[in-house]
Amino acid sequence: MKRTLLLCCCGLLILFINPVNAAPSNAPAAVPEQSDWLNTEAIPQILSQLRDTNPETRSTAVYQVDRLDESAKIAIIPGLTDLLKDPNPGIRKSAAEAIHQLTMRESWQPDSQVVAKVLQAIQPLVQESDRNTRYGAAIALGYMGKAELTTGLIPELLTQLKDTHPEARSQAADVLGSLGDAAKSTVPELTPLLKDTVPSVRISVVSALGAIGVEVPGSALLLEEVVSHDPDPEVRKAAQEALDYLYYVDHERIRGL
Repeated sequence: MKRTLLLCCCGLLILFINPVNAAPSNAPAAVPEQSDWLNTEAIPQILSQLRDTNPETRSTAVYQVDRLDESAKIAIIPGLTDLLKDPNPGIRKSAAEAIHQLTMRESWQPDSQVVAKVLQAIQPLVQESDRNTRYGAAIALGYMGKAELTTGLIPELLTQLKDTHPEARSQAADVLGSLGDAAKSTVPELTPLLKDTVPSVRISVVSALGAIGVEVPGSALLLEEVVSHDPDPEVRKAAQEALDYLYYVDHERIRGL
């Protein structure tokens, strides 16, 4: 959820289907102990794990990225950029999560060399002819809080929501969810897909609504309807988790007033 739904709620709630649909937090990670830093020798193993077909292995690799020292973080950027082009959607999303993990602490430092190099590497991918590459880059930028660099993709994503292939519809919803507030104008187009005949599409849509809907009146009501009436238990579970996230964000906002 903001920015799948999807790492920002890791310590608060378990997010739906897999961690790549969860929006990562922009809070700085705990700084590893000096003895825990990894150098460039760890890069081949991390990239190999990110290519693994097992989601748990990829998830472990994502968190290893935060343990890289600065020189290793810079050195791993080309490999992560290549993984954004992988034909496997799970691998692309794991790469996007790893990029977010890579920049999470440095993103609090505007002059960070790591963030500058990541943006230089992935911004051009939003214009790539390959759709999967464009969307992998968009998710990475959304996770980094740079969704404004990807809003040019929104018309294309809205068209894809109407695709005859369920995987394409689900992919479009996943990308829109990663953009968070930048995609809040798309909620009217996402809403009809809550009745999609394919459960995996509905799961992607409720995830997106949880990520986007913080600023959209009525999003919680839509999710409550899914929790109460969707025939698929996995969809109901995903909708409840999205709803919990919305309530959490709203509570934190009230506390900050």
